[in-house]
Amino acid sequence: MQGIRNLVKNKAFCSVFAALCLALPFFVPSLFVTSFLGAALLFCTVLSLDLKTELRRYFRLGFGFAFVYHLLVYHWLLSLHPLVVAGIDGILSLLIVVAAWAAASALHALFFALGFLLFGILRRVSARRGVHALLLLACLLAASSLTEFGNLAFPWARFALPLAEVPSLAASAALFGEIGVDAWLLALGALLSFAVTVPSRRTLSASLAALLVLANVLFGVCYRAGEDEATLRVCTVQTNYGFREKWETAPSQIRADLLSVASSVKDEGIDLIVFPESVLAVHVRRGDANEAFFAELSEECDALVAAGCLYVEDAKTYNAVCLFDSTGLIGYNAKRHLVPFGEYLPWQDVLKIVLPSVGNMDFFATSLVVGEGGIAAEAMGVTFGGLVCFDTLFSSLAVDSARAGAQILLAPTNDAWFKDSVASRQHLWHGTFRAIESGRSLVQSANTGISAIVDYTGENLADVAPLTEGIAVSDVPLSAVQTPFAAAGPLVQYAAWGAVAAALLLVLLKRRAVK
Repeated sequence: MQGIRNLVKNKAFCSVFAALCLALPFFVPSLFVTSFLGAALLFCTVLSLDLKTELRRYFRLGFGFAFVYHLLVYHWLLSLHPLVVAGIDGILSLLIVVAAWAAASALHALFFALGFLLFGILRRVSARRGVHALLLLACLLAASSLTEFGNLAFPWARFALPLAEVPSLAASAALFGEIGVDAWLLALGALLSFAVTVPSRRTLSASLAALLVLANVLFGVCYRAGEDEATLRVCTVQTNYGFREKWETAPSQIRADLLSVASSVKDEGIDLIVFPESVLAVHVRRGDANEAFFAELSEECDALVAAGCLYVEDAKTYNAVCLFDSTGLIGYNAKRHLVPFGEYLPWQDVLKIVLPSVGNMDFFATSLVVGEGGIAAEAMGVTFGGLVCFDTLFSSLAVDSARAGAQILLAPTNDAWFKDSVASRQHLWHGTFRAIESGRSLVQSANTGISAIVDYTGENLADVAPLTEGIAVSDVPLSAVQTPFAAAGPLVQYAAWGAVAAALLLVLLKRRAVK
C-alpha cells in the first residue's frame, strides 16, 4: 500500500499517467472524458511543485509528459512502413519510420519542455495558486501553438482534437478556434484540480467547472453559422486504391472506374462530385487528354467535378484541387502547406551526403510548388475553396478561404499510407474543426478513407468507412456568414502569448527591484 502511495506522489509517474489519459481518446473517442481527467492530473502534478524547484526539473517533467503523449498519438506513423512511396523496404524502411516517430515526438516534446521551463520562471511572479494555474494554462497553449509555425509544422496532436467526435463540445471553435477548445479543456482540468487539492475552494471550483461545461454545451446545441442560403447536393467518392496500387494501375483502368462511378450517380441530381487527391496519378495540363477526360466525366454525371490533380502550369507542378465542368478546367486551388519528405525534400544537398538512400529518391526529383489563395473557382453561383490533404491541419488556411468568399471547402486527400490505423479518423477530425472554425461545410474525398461530408456545425452528414470502395451523398448547406473566429482571428493564442510576455516582464522588473 505504501508503494502505491509513493508512486502516486511521484511527479514523473503522475505526468506520464496524465499523458496516457489525454492520449486515450485518440484511440477510443467515446472515452473523451479521460481528457479532462488527464488535464486535471497534469495541473495537480505541476502546481504541487515547490516554488524552489530547480528549473531543469520543470524541463524534464515537461519533456517526459509531452514525449509520452506524442509517442502515443503519433504511433500511427509506424503504419508508413514499408515506405512504398520512396521505394524503400526492409530494415532500412523500419529504421527510418521509427526514427521519424521518435523525432516528431521529441520535437513537439521539446516545445512543451520549454513551456514548462518558462512556467517555472514565471510562477515566481506570485505566490498565489490561481495565478500559477493561469500561467501554466498560458504556457501550455503557447507551447501547443508552436507546432503551427515553420515549414515542418505539424499541429496534429492538440489535446482537444478528439472532441470533434462530439459536435456540442467542439462547436465553440467557431468562437475561439480549436486552440480555444484546448483552452476550455485545460481550464476545466485546472478547476477540477483545485476542487480536489484545495478544500476551501472546492465548492467554487466545482461550480465554475460546471458553468464552463454548461456554457459550452449550450453553445454547441444552439449554434448555427447563420441561415442556410442554399444547399448543394454533393457526392464524395472513395476509390480505395492502395498507395502502391494507385500508382501502378494503368490510367485507362482508373478512368474506366471513375466513369463507372459517374454513370451510377447520373440520375441522383448531383450538383458536385468530389474525387481524391492525385486521383489519376498522372499530370494534368490545360488542353491535354486528362483535362478532356474530366470534362467528359462532368458531362457523364451531369455535375461539376472536383478532383485532386497533379496540375502543371507554366512549368510548375502543383498538388491541387481542380474544378471541371463539361468544357474543361474552370479553376484550381493548389496545396498551401507542402509535406516535407512527401512533396518536397528539405535539406536535399545535405541528405544526399548523409543519407543517400533518402536524398536520391526519384520521388523528390521535382519538388511541388506551394499554392497561393484559398479559392478554387466560382461556378453555379457558388464559390469553392480548397484544402488539399494536410492543409486541413491549419486553422489559418480554412479561415483564409472563408474570408476570400468560399461557401464550401473541398478537401481531396490520399490517406492510403495510414492503412487501417486510427490516423484516418484523426485526419477527418481536423477537417471537422476547420469546418466549424470557418463556418463552411467541408467535403473530404480520401483515396482509402475516410471520405466524408461535414457541415459547418461539425455534424457528419455522410461518410464512407476506411478501406472500402464507395460514395457518400448529402445535401450540403452553404454559408457566407463569418464566424467570430474567422472575423477576429486566434485571440486565445494572442492572449496566451500576451500573458506569457506580461508575466516575463514582471519577473524581470521584480528581479531588478530586488537588486
